[in-house]
Amino acid sequence: MVQNKISYSVLSTDSFNMFYALNPSKYSISDFRPPLNLDKSKVLYLTPEYKSAINDFLGAEATELGEGNIMNPSRPKGTSAERYSMLRPFIPILHGHDSGWNIETNPTVDLITFNKSLTKAIVQFIVGYQGGEATLIRSNSGWVIKESKTTWIE
Repeated sequence: MVQNKISYSVLSTDSFNMFYALNPSKYSISDFRPPLNLDKSKVLYLTPEYKSAINDFLGAEATELGEGNIMNPSRPKGTSAERYSMLRPFIPILHGHDSGWNIETNPTVDLITFNKSLTKAIVQFIVGYQGGEATLIRSNSGWVIKESKTTWIE
């Protein structure tokens, strides 16, 4: 499922040198629907209604975080585990390691920050339980990833 909302900001300068100190205003685009070319795959955009319905269907039966061993994440159990097993081949859902469900298809974009001339962007992303940032450069043929790296893990 493709996330439904994208947050972005535009710097007042072309330089990212002081990126984190600049603290630019954040804006968001709701009902974000980027065109996707995934061959014969179908795309499902995550709306609040879908998210609520999937969460209600999956339920909240789960083991406790650290059950049996301090390093064990929370895992679905009972009816929630059965329903999760049924949906997982079709929708790449993850069970939260502390609780709940992670429904958006990875990676999810946390924030896109553009330079003033809209020729460079830094994308902060999340993949499962880790995240990072990618630097993109706009070329004549579109946006190109110049660098991508993970910078944190839960």
